[in-house]
Amino acid sequence: GSTREGRRLFVFDFDGLFLHELELFTPQDSRVAIGSLAIDEQDELVVYDPRRHVIVRFNTTGEFVTEFHLFPALSERTLNEMIVGKVTAEQGKLLLPVPTLGKVYVYSRDGDLIKVLGYSGSRAGEMTFPVKALFTPDSSMLVLDKHRHNVLCFNQNYDFIGEFGGRGFNPGWFYHPTLLAIDAEEQI
Repeated sequence: GSTREGRRLFVFDFDGLFLHELELFTPQDSRVAIGSLAIDEQDELVVYDPRRHVIVRFNTTGEFVTEFHLFPALSERTLNEMIVGKVTAEQGKLLLPVPTLGKVYVYSRDGDLIKVLGYSGSRAGEMTFPVKALFTPDSSMLVLDKHRHNVLCFNQNYDFIGEFGGRGFNPGWFYHPTLLAIDAEEQI
């Protein structure tokens, strides 16, 4: 939740009963800033810390597991000016869209950079403001582009295979979409 002190993590049971606040600290006793978070297949919290541009992993009781730095090739100026979308932790990988660069970064669970996906632009297969990325059950990837008003589709090798949507107000069209999810039957 957003509070006067910044974003904080609150734990509830499935009935909506508040249980406790989960405070996240690194071994250096530094409080982790929560830019976005996900839970991976090993039930670990994956937190993007925008102040330090790191991914920090914790177990579900808030105990530190590990951290790794992101975007090693980017300049300090670029890091200070960029916006990072919501982290996704799926299939042993982490997906981080970077809207201001028109790219999606794909990392291994342990922080190895696997792929930088995308080219900034407004033509088919290009991204202007990607805000969410996720995998389909067959390991293809979907990327939601807020400013192109569409979803881009990539195969398991990260090759562009098509897109759907577009700017509009009728069924099947979008206007600045921000959320993307897929179920087990591959309904998006």
